[in-house]
Amino acid sequence: MLHRDFWGRGLATEGGRASVESWREHLPDEPRLYSFTTLENRRSRAVMERLGLTERGCVVYRGYDQVWYALDR
Repeated sequence: MLHRDFWGRGLATEGGRASVESWREHLPDEPRLYSFTTLENRRSRAVMERLGLTERGCVVYRGYDQVWYALDR
Protein backbone atom coordinates (compact mmCIF):
# COMPACT_ATOMS: atom_id res chain seq x y z
CA MET A 1 0.00 0.00 0.00
CA LEU A 2 1.35 3.41 -0.94
CA HIS A 3 0.49 6.78 0.57
CA ARG A 4 -1.57 8.85 -1.86
CA ASP A 5 1.28 11.41 -2.18
CA PHE A 6 3.32 8.75 -4.00
CA TRP A 7 0.68 7.50 -6.43
CA GLY A 8 1.37 7.80 -10.16
CA ARG A 9 5.16 7.52 -9.91
CA GLY A 10 5.50 3.91 -10.99
CA LEU A 11 6.47 2.73 -7.51
CA ALA A 12 3.76 0.05 -7.31
CA THR A 13 4.88 -1.36 -10.66
CA GLU A 14 8.52 -1.28 -9.57
CA GLY A 15 7.70 -3.04 -6.29
CA GLY A 16 5.51 -5.54 -8.08
CA ARG A 17 8.24 -6.29 -10.59
CA ALA A 18 10.68 -6.94 -7.72
CA SER A 19 8.11 -9.26 -6.13
CA VAL A 20 7.66 -11.24 -9.34
CA GLU A 21 11.44 -11.57 -9.73
CA SER A 22 11.78 -12.67 -6.11
CA TRP A 23 9.03 -15.28 -6.57
CA ARG A 24 10.78 -16.64 -9.65
CA GLU A 25 14.19 -16.75 -7.98
CA HIS A 26 13.42 -17.78 -4.41
CA LEU A 27 10.22 -19.84 -4.64
CA PRO A 28 10.84 -22.21 -7.55
CA ASP A 29 8.41 -24.81 -6.20
CA GLU A 30 5.49 -22.38 -5.99
CA PRO A 31 3.59 -22.82 -9.26
CA ARG A 32 1.50 -19.65 -8.98
CA LEU A 33 1.86 -16.08 -7.71
CA TYR A 34 -1.33 -14.44 -6.42
CA SER A 35 -2.43 -10.84 -6.02
CA PHE A 36 -5.69 -9.44 -4.64
CA THR A 37 -7.40 -6.05 -4.60
CA THR A 38 -10.86 -4.55 -4.37
CA LEU A 39 -13.04 -4.69 -7.46
CA GLU A 40 -13.05 -0.92 -7.85
CA ASN A 41 -9.27 -0.43 -7.49
CA ARG A 42 -8.55 0.06 -11.19
CA ARG A 43 -5.01 1.34 -10.63
CA SER A 44 -3.90 -1.77 -8.74
CA ARG A 45 -5.56 -3.96 -11.31
CA ALA A 46 -3.66 -2.12 -14.07
CA VAL A 47 -0.38 -2.72 -12.23
CA MET A 48 -1.14 -6.44 -11.96
CA GLU A 49 -1.89 -6.61 -15.66
CA ARG A 50 1.30 -4.73 -16.55
CA LEU A 51 3.21 -7.36 -14.57
CA GLY A 52 1.64 -10.17 -16.58
CA LEU A 53 -0.90 -11.39 -14.03
CA THR A 54 -4.35 -12.27 -15.33
CA GLU A 55 -7.72 -11.92 -13.65
CA ARG A 56 -8.92 -15.25 -12.28
CA GLY A 57 -12.03 -14.54 -10.25
CA CYS A 58 -13.73 -12.83 -7.36
CA VAL A 59 -13.92 -13.67 -3.65
CA VAL A 60 -15.29 -12.07 -0.51
CA TYR A 61 -12.58 -11.49 2.09
CA ARG A 62 -13.42 -10.01 5.49
CA GLY A 63 -16.64 -8.64 4.08
CA TYR A 64 -15.09 -6.97 1.04
CA ASP A 65 -15.49 -8.02 -2.57
CA GLN A 66 -12.05 -8.78 -3.95
CA VAL A 67 -10.75 -9.66 -7.39
CA TRP A 68 -7.78 -11.97 -7.67
CA TYR A 69 -5.10 -12.19 -10.30
CA ALA A 70 -2.40 -14.80 -10.78
CA LEU A 71 0.76 -15.52 -12.72
CA ASP A 72 1.64 -19.13 -13.51
CA ARG A 73 5.10 -20.45 -14.23
